[in-house]
Amino acid sequence: MSVNEREFYISRLGKDFVFPGYSPKYARDKLYRIRHVKFEGELEYHSKTLKAECTLSIELIEESTSSIKIDGVNFVIHGVWVDGNSCDFYYDGKQITIEAPKKKQFEVRISYSMTNPQKGLFIITPDEHYPNKPYQAWTQGESEDNRYWLPVYDYPNMKCTSELSLIVPKEQFVVSNGVLVKEEEVDQKRKRYHWLMDQPHSTYLISFCAGEFDVLKEEWDGIPLLYVVPKGRASDAPRSFSKTRDMMSFFSEFTGVKYPYKKYAQTCVYDFTYGGMENITATTLTERTLHDEIAHLDFSSDPLVAHELAHQWFGDLVTCRDWSHIWLNESFATFFQALYLRRDKGVEEFYYDLVTKLDSYLEEASKRYVRPISTKFYSLPEEVFDRHAYEKGSLVLNSLMNLVGEQNFKRAINRYLELYKFSNAETDDLRKCFEEVTGRNLEWFFDERVYRAGHPELSVSYSYEDSQTLKITFEQKQTDVGVFTLPLKVRAVFDSRDEWFSFVVEEKRQTFFVRLSERPKYVCVDPEMSVVGALNIEEDLRSKLLKAKQDPHVYCRVLAIRSLTKHKTDEVVDALREIVLSNAFWGVCAEAARALGNIGGERALNALIEASKHADPKVRRAVAQALGEFKRERKAFDALVSLLKSDVSYYVRGAAAQSLGQTKIEQAYDFLVEALRYPSHTEVIASSALTGLGELALEKCVPVLLEKTKLGEPEMVRRAATLALSNYTGNPKVDERIKELCKDKDYAVRINALKVIEKSADRRFLEVVEQVASSDTDGRVVRVAREVKRKLELGAQDQIKELREELEKISKENAKLREELESLKSIARSKQL
Repeated sequence: MSVNEREFYISRLGKDFVFPGYSPKYARDKLYRIRHVKFEGELEYHSKTLKAECTLSIELIEESTSSIKIDGVNFVIHGVWVDGNSCDFYYDGKQITIEAPKKKQFEVRISYSMTNPQKGLFIITPDEHYPNKPYQAWTQGESEDNRYWLPVYDYPNMKCTSELSLIVPKEQFVVSNGVLVKEEEVDQKRKRYHWLMDQPHSTYLISFCAGEFDVLKEEWDGIPLLYVVPKGRASDAPRSFSKTRDMMSFFSEFTGVKYPYKKYAQTCVYDFTYGGMENITATTLTERTLHDEIAHLDFSSDPLVAHELAHQWFGDLVTCRDWSHIWLNESFATFFQALYLRRDKGVEEFYYDLVTKLDSYLEEASKRYVRPISTKFYSLPEEVFDRHAYEKGSLVLNSLMNLVGEQNFKRAINRYLELYKFSNAETDDLRKCFEEVTGRNLEWFFDERVYRAGHPELSVSYSYEDSQTLKITFEQKQTDVGVFTLPLKVRAVFDSRDEWFSFVVEEKRQTFFVRLSERPKYVCVDPEMSVVGALNIEEDLRSKLLKAKQDPHVYCRVLAIRSLTKHKTDEVVDALREIVLSNAFWGVCAEAARALGNIGGERALNALIEASKHADPKVRRAVAQALGEFKRERKAFDALVSLLKSDVSYYVRGAAAQSLGQTKIEQAYDFLVEALRYPSHTEVIASSALTGLGELALEKCVPVLLEKTKLGEPEMVRRAATLALSNYTGNPKVDERIKELCKDKDYAVRINALKVIEKSADRRFLEVVEQVASSDTDGRVVRVAREVKRKLELGAQDQIKELREELEKISKENAKLREELESLKSIARSKQL
């Protein structure tokens, strides 16, 4: 394969993303349209059974259609009726096929039941391991899981109205989509709730949550807001939801489209499999987002709440036509979460949030794979719900806003929402809206940023020439994905002013010359983060120090601080100490703390110990993390023990626990075991202590970790204990337990068990990994299993290659020895003669 062919292949398919057998996934054919879904059901908790009837109002797209297929998995079908008349049907366990009547519009009613469904509907009850768990039931439809409890067309490219009527125990409340039409007692033990959603939406957004809840109510512009939390948690709700009204105002103002529905509910449930889900008018959230006053010091529900609320516009009002365009849902929700952060907390928080998003994407790109943001080459929809769709896509939207200007960005978004509201869209629809508003051809931008895999790796150097000229050179160092067109800004900084310059970098190496009246103190490259990729600035130490200490742009300052780790001098350590102890933005201080940890040495250690008293808990958390870099340093150990035992923040104490293990000092064991008993939000202290025991790498840690993987332990504890076993594979008990955990009921435990196997690189696990890859019901787990399987197989091939090379080397050495031996024998014979 030539270089150009390789570049084209990787740019269009990605690297390490597509597996053999993958083929393009196109939007599903719509042979009929569902106009309305009416669900009527009853929950039976003790048998984990749902009994229901579902009536679908159907309109044929093509009247000659002879049959229709309705999605529904593992149902017991009690009967099917068309317009009130019983009809024959065929059911294969996945779809119900019925003969279409000779008319364009008709109703299909299906009576069915299911017990303990494997996906889609989760019925939570107490059991022997968790006897205090409350009775709850909730649904999770995205991507294509509503078919496990609701007979329906289960794909995003169809929209309909819906209603849901559900009978539950009398003490429970039901939240669903739209408005509550009726609440009534069925008998002394049961109640019925009837909800109606009369605006069109994709069927994966149909949902309900049932349980014993505290319900708090507010209004925004006459629209009811419901905050629905588990019984007894009402006092925690305001910390999570108090900014909802402000978010609704901001999103309505920014898009020019007022919140489009008649109600908005946020419901917190137990055992939720995601952080949140943007069901239409009725977001479901993990109860872990609820938190007490201590956690509120350095934990916030705002990003999650803003993300899910933004989805009501991006994903619900306008929905991607198929999963290859999921970024239209997820990137927008992720970017609008950041935009709200800018409104609420300021521009420094906004850009530091973008920095963390860039770090997150680059980690996935370096450790797992790269792919186009929009790609049809996938096997399971869950595969494209990744950091490319969320983090990278949000950064692309920031880049697009920088390119066209914020006002044009708003106008284009407004046009997009108005044009495609209550319907579906794809990426080119968005592009055309931006082109119509700006008059610019943006095919190149979408082709490079959305349809091409990979990212630029941009190296920048600059110098000031004697002729009052700034020379700035850009070099794109990425391989395999070609050259990108990169519009960006550069800011030259002087004592009392700044000068801004705009460039378009579109060649592999490109140099620009700018006339300046004097030498700048330093140059800040791309402060607005238009380049979605890795940026390296080559400059002298003086410029780095000035920038790190005083630049007003967070991105430039962070890059300068990170680059200082190459200079392990007292001057650099003192500068970083000055930053971390200052009252600068917390993210900058945290970066300085991490840099001190990377540099190491007693001077840096003393600076971190001093900074462990910083007023901001987010900075102290970074300090605690940095102290873990000092292996077998008693002063670091003592500082971490102090933070673990006495800091007010749960998250600082958690970071201290993990770092204690990283110090490798054996006495950490007792402190970490004790920390397993400390209560905290989301069990962060106990979970981090388990991670620390994993890092400690002492055999006496194994029984503790194994015990904490057992059912009955909190969910987050079990997940952390599983991952902490990664330093103990080879121990027969650990290996056996990891195999068992690959079949655990918690998807995250299964993923962590697979990560342990990945780190071990032990092919003896290959059989269990293959089983997970072929049979797990969660697409996220399947994806990880496939990646681990590939790495184990490639590792085996590498081992075989190394053995062959070693054998060949030995063979050559033996041949050489034989030659030398023959030579010696020849000399000996000649002497004898």
